[in-house]
Amino acid sequence: MKNLSTLFLLLIIGCNYSPKHSSLDKSGGVPVINVAENLDTNISSCFMLSEAATDVDFIKLEVTTNSMIRDIRNVIIAEDYVLVDDYSEGVFRFSKGGKFLNKIGKKGNGPDEYLYVNQVILNEKNNEVLLFTGRGIKIYTIEGSYKRSLPNTNMEELFSGIENRILFFDDYLFLNDKLPVLLPKKDLWTFALVDSTFTIQEKYFNPAFAGKESDIIANKALHIGWKNYWNEGFASVDFYDNTFKMCYYGGDTIYEFNKNTKEFLPVYIISLGERPSFEISHQWIKDPIFFNYLWFSNFYDSETYLYLFLGKSDNSYIIRYDKTNGELRSYRSESLIKEISLPGSPNFIIRNRTNSFALINDISGGNPFEVEYKSNNGKYWVDVITPSDLKENINIADLKRQSVKNENSKAQLVNLINESTEEDNPILLISKLK
Repeated sequence: MKNLSTLFLLLIIGCNYSPKHSSLDKSGGVPVINVAENLDTNISSCFMLSEAATDVDFIKLEVTTNSMIRDIRNVIIAEDYVLVDDYSEGVFRFSKGGKFLNKIGKKGNGPDEYLYVNQVILNEKNNEVLLFTGRGIKIYTIEGSYKRSLPNTNMEELFSGIENRILFFDDYLFLNDKLPVLLPKKDLWTFALVDSTFTIQEKYFNPAFAGKESDIIANKALHIGWKNYWNEGFASVDFYDNTFKMCYYGGDTIYEFNKNTKEFLPVYIISLGERPSFEISHQWIKDPIFFNYLWFSNFYDSETYLYLFLGKSDNSYIIRYDKTNGELRSYRSESLIKEISLPGSPNFIIRNRTNSFALINDISGGNPFEVEYKSNNGKYWVDVITPSDLKENINIADLKRQSVKNENSKAQLVNLINESTEEDNPILLISKLK
């Protein structure tokens, strides 16, 4: 069940704005977003979904004996259908109206089957779905039929660790590796451009790794002690407007892939102030001091605004950067540092910040729109909500009185609340970006 943020209360209160502030500095021609200097100034009480999106569609996923969703891992939005990757149940294809169409492949030990799926990659142009399975990459039609398997694509043949992903952007395939380094690899690249056989063509290195390669390898495994186990989150990626932008984990620069030169070139520099050491930021067992630093977690691109999501101490921040004039505004909310003790090791505590990027849904109303997935085609943001969350967290009487941008969308939401039952599949909220 989702935890409602304080954003929901602001639906009633409304938004207040103070004078704007420009943060448009340049470094070698690259805009510098001075977050550290302006974190607690020029504060907004909320940001609206309609600033970035034109509409919100609801997809109620049909429940059949073959389409019972338990635990969604990813949602992929195509022009005419959606793919839902479920941890336990496999990969499902639904129409944009929510009708179940088919599953992609099936579980089993046969050459055309899989035991588990690490990731789903859609090649919409070729009407193919690539499943990165425990036995390499298998390719299926969008109707779910097996086509072929790609040799030499087992995880240990492509990556250095067990946490990794494959990105598909405008006919380009990228491998995205991350720490820890558990398997031998000649060099510590983070991204690699590959061809259709998954042979590496270009490698891209996190500049923060330079000079630290031996230490990274020395702290690669759990057997040397929990405290010295170095790990990291995935690089942040965004495909808005048919571009591939990314920021390395712990980085302060957003890069964009240049299709002509096959380089990642800087497009924004984020000024974050004092930074934690590499060791502090990459230890799996985070020292509490880590959370005292301003930490850049993710970014969300749109037509007019670039949204940055950050955390510091017990606060989360959304920074809204106006790409046309450099104006910057900030929204602050409370966040929690969740602590989990490792079984048998009470002195080792896993700490993570709990909060998510969410905007006031002034298009259809209801809960704040939490961006759980960004589409690979760069056109959509996706939120997922269960029927129980709909019924428990949205008061229909309040919703009907709420002023929204799209009354038809609000009426659709009211109908969903009235008609949904506990046995229904989760509901997808799809916001179409401007």
